[in-house]
Amino acid sequence: MTAEAVAAQSQSPATKALQASQAARQQDETADDQQASASDASNTSDTDTNPDSSGKASDSRGVIFVDSNVTNYESLVEELDSDAEVVILDGESDGIEQIASYLKDQQGISSVHILSHGEEGELSLGTATLDQASMAGEYSDELATIGNALTEDGDILLYACDFSSGQLGLEAATQLANLTGADVASSSDDTGSLRYNGDWDLENQTGEIEASVLSATAWDGRLADTVELDFSATPTLVSGPGTGLQEGAVYLYSDVADNLDVRVTIDEISAGVTIDSLDINTGIAEAFFSQLTSTSADGYVQYTFDFIEADTGDASNISFVANAIDLDNVTESTVLYGASNYTTESNTFVDIVVDSDNSSIVATGGGTTVGLDRADTLYIVSAVYENTSSFTYRAGVSNNVRQVGLLFEDFDTAELGDINYIDGETTQLPVARGDFTTTLANNDVVFDPRTNDAQGSAPLTVSEVNGVSISVGDNVDVTGGSVALNVDGELVFTPDADYTGTVDFSYKVTDANGNSSSSEVTVAVITPYVDQVSSDGDVISISAVTTFSDLDNYDDLTYSATGLTDSLSINPATGIITGTLSADDSQGGPYTITVTGVDNDGNQISDTFELTVNNIVPEASNDTAALAENAAGSGNVLTNDNDGGADTDTLTVSQVDADADNVGAAVAGDNGGLITIASDGSYTFVQGTDFDDLADGESRVTAVDYQVSDGQGGLDTATLSITVTGVNDAPVVATPTDDIVAVDGETLTIAAGDAFSDVDVTDVLSYTAAGLPAGLAINATTGEITGTLSADASQNGPFAITVTATDGNGGTIDDTFTLTVSNVVPVAVDDAATAVENVTPTTGNVLTNDSDGGADTDTLIVSQVDADADNVGEAVAGDNGGLITIASDGSYTFAQGTDFDDLADGESRVTAIDYQISDGQGGLDTATLSITVTGVNDAPVVATPTDDITAIDGETLTIAAGDAFSDVDVTDVLSYTAAGLPAGLAINATTGEITGTLSVDASQNGPFAITVTATDGKGGTIDDTFTLTVSNVVPVAVDDAATAVENVTPTTGNVLTNDSDGGIDSTDSDVLVVSQVDADDANVGQAVAGTNGGLITIASDGSYTFAQGTDFDDLADGETRVTAVDYQISDGQGGLDTATLGITVTGVNDAPVAVQDTNATTENTAVSGDVLLNDSDV
Repeated sequence: MTAEAVAAQSQSPATKALQASQAARQQDETADDQQASASDASNTSDTDTNPDSSGKASDSRGVIFVDSNVTNYESLVEELDSDAEVVILDGESDGIEQIASYLKDQQGISSVHILSHGEEGELSLGTATLDQASMAGEYSDELATIGNALTEDGDILLYACDFSSGQLGLEAATQLANLTGADVASSSDDTGSLRYNGDWDLENQTGEIEASVLSATAWDGRLADTVELDFSATPTLVSGPGTGLQEGAVYLYSDVADNLDVRVTIDEISAGVTIDSLDINTGIAEAFFSQLTSTSADGYVQYTFDFIEADTGDASNISFVANAIDLDNVTESTVLYGASNYTTESNTFVDIVVDSDNSSIVATGGGTTVGLDRADTLYIVSAVYENTSSFTYRAGVSNNVRQVGLLFEDFDTAELGDINYIDGETTQLPVARGDFTTTLANNDVVFDPRTNDAQGSAPLTVSEVNGVSISVGDNVDVTGGSVALNVDGELVFTPDADYTGTVDFSYKVTDANGNSSSSEVTVAVITPYVDQVSSDGDVISISAVTTFSDLDNYDDLTYSATGLTDSLSINPATGIITGTLSADDSQGGPYTITVTGVDNDGNQISDTFELTVNNIVPEASNDTAALAENAAGSGNVLTNDNDGGADTDTLTVSQVDADADNVGAAVAGDNGGLITIASDGSYTFVQGTDFDDLADGESRVTAVDYQVSDGQGGLDTATLSITVTGVNDAPVVATPTDDIVAVDGETLTIAAGDAFSDVDVTDVLSYTAAGLPAGLAINATTGEITGTLSADASQNGPFAITVTATDGNGGTIDDTFTLTVSNVVPVAVDDAATAVENVTPTTGNVLTNDSDGGADTDTLIVSQVDADADNVGEAVAGDNGGLITIASDGSYTFAQGTDFDDLADGESRVTAIDYQISDGQGGLDTATLSITVTGVNDAPVVATPTDDITAIDGETLTIAAGDAFSDVDVTDVLSYTAAGLPAGLAINATTGEITGTLSVDASQNGPFAITVTATDGKGGTIDDTFTLTVSNVVPVAVDDAATAVENVTPTTGNVLTNDSDGGIDSTDSDVLVVSQVDADDANVGQAVAGTNGGLITIASDGSYTFAQGTDFDDLADGETRVTAVDYQISDGQGGLDTATLGITVTGVNDAPVAVQDTNATTENTAVSGDVLLNDSDV
């Protein structure tokens, strides 16, 4: 289902009605709903294990999916938390696809709750069935989508009957967990109302479930799939008259479904009707077909079907579909009692009448007679039964032998082969379900009996009470009170004055189509149990259930209680609360105790009372103690105190001298001394000097009050009194000598004897001292310490000096003080030195002007250079150049290196370094050594030597030779000279730039070693030498072409005319000559045979002549032939090149040559021949 389809579903009338109901509930919730059957469900969409103060999950999100195929799903959803994220699935579409569509692209879902019908290993969601096969096949992608929406430890909770029951169910639950990656909780038994033996426990878990399990205890339904019944077994007659097939006969069909049997009772056979066969079993397992014979037009047989658990006989609630059929098209009536809804075809001939008073559907008529191949419709009505253990059916028969009955299977309007209603019309029937509520005597209770009723064609209204029509504002008297209908459609029950007990009355609901249904209401009216008062430690026996004793089923209730102390419990059978209150139960109260009784149908009744537990006040007794003067005292004031009655609270001291802050603190007694009483009652007594004035044997009492507490509000007060008896007193330290601070070598006078006093004024004190440093001593009579400290006294202290005063009568006392001697910090004075640039290293000693402070005479050393001890004795860079080495004895050297070469003559710069001195006793000081360096003149240097240069004859050059030099004396102006320059070049004395044009024969005199000298004008000079290599330019010989006519005057010309030295753009201009002809210098000026005839003579100056001879006489008129010869040119400086002289000769006509002919013959003899035989033509 697409997200749009889910959105559309959320706007369906059912969903809108549900949302409106939830909104109304949120607006009208009160703390006292007074309807036990709609008690609060302990459910949320999800709950964090650490909820915030609101009780809602603070950081998790759960989504609840509810299949609208679930019976009365609207009431089920109303049981859920109004803040929950609830999605209603369209029962006519694929529910798995709807869930996947809703969760697609979502993340962070901590739990998914699914409420739908189920059975072992199968979950029904809309038109889809989820089992092991569909999980692995058609729904694998949808399950992956669901898993992706969940958090890493997300949960899936399945509320469907029996899903994980049996081996098949456990395997299906495990497979679902594996495919989604979720922890899965599911039910292995009936899920739903206790009335149908259901519960909301999810017995099986795969993984750890963090989400809270939902519960909807007031919903009257069960999450079990519709059951298809199998009547193929032969029924067994278990009771009844005769041989059966008569009124009262009871037949048992075994295994009509898994673990399910059915008892079929023949309730009634009308006059003139006989049963030929209870079930003729036409080969369709789901069919119950009776063959009946009737002599009456209105005959019938009525059956009751009771569904029971196999082998136990216990009633079993199931949901099923009963399809009434007509095999022979004879008009008759079929009656189905107690159905939830029914379906017929829109074009059927069947008349349907709903008899609401008898909860029956009366169907009369039938369709075309056909066989049972299901090719055509032969069902006259289909009735749906939900969560029922019994139903009644009446089969009509008229004046004939008839086959009539029911087919127990679902119908599907989309598939041929199942029951196929053409344009089926479904009518929902209202189903009133019993209600139970409670109220206190003389108190109204308002409740809505429609909450758990099936809606039918909404809305439902209450139309009758106890068979009496009722409208808004009407009152109907019932036993024990009266019932009114308010404007909200709710019932208001008012008990009679002082009435207690059980009140039962019936009510009827009617839907918009006028269909109605009736059920019963039970109201339990109770007298509240009186509040109770007790004390810590009391033995308790409270029979709070006496308030329920007026109820009809008082003896059948099972009791539970909430709000009890941990020390109390309730007997579930008797309802009596017993136990012994603990010593601290008074601290948790008062206790609001609710006693709840539950009957066998799951109805519950509660009564609430308050138990107040009082604390017992403790009893504190006065305490006494006796001590000698200056003796320490201790004890425990709680030893003689106790908690009252049966209370056994642990007592503590909560106040001393009326102040809680004094507990554990020393408090002055009213006549001296300090008394410290801890919370556990232990105390100590310190006299100090408060009793030193007592004469030997004289006594005085000092006291303090204290308060005891049992920790639970119980308090009492007593007094601790201590008697002190006087003894002789030793001297005391009245004014302790202050700690003293001095420095090495200091002279001291310490009046240590002034610290002591003696209350016995006749005593004469004498003094000794321990721990004095060298140089000090004590006067035994006065106690004065005097002397001069040594220079290193600080290294042996501090000194703990103990002065002992003795009174001569056995009394002594010590006074200890600390003499801390400090080392005197040395004084380091900055040092200055001068140096000349690049002159012998500077030396000195930085300690010469330093000293130890005051009277101290410690030997000083250098302990750090440039803030590092490792630098002592090492060369360290000054802050403006140079390397400074300072040894531990203070001696130093200074090496300039080249760091000051940039200084101009007379210019100066200061470089410095910090150093630290130490006196070896922790005294440190820092100073700076500064050295001023004065510059002298520096000769220039070759910083970047000029690279060697190549050029060609006649080239114009610019060489930045001055760029090779630098001078650290930035004020110096350099001048330049050059030696070894070739002709045509010169140097600029100011810039050092060499410029000019080389001669055309420069290459013949090189290479040139050129030395450039830079002078700073102050006696500093430097040379830079580089090589200039000049190359000759090679001449360029160009091929020559000439023409001639056969045997015409010889051809002439000059081959050098088109040749040049170095090409057109060359700077060279050497005189060119022909140096070889036909690769031989001897041929110059000589006649040389051309390649194709003729003689060619080329002179050294390039002139040539061409003589044909007869070499071209063979050419026909206009025919041409080229003859050629190679030649070499030279520029006289080693430059050579070769070209070809090619001469094209064009032929002319040559005259034939006739030769005279002769012949001989005899007289008169004829002769013949050919005169042309010896003639020719070239």
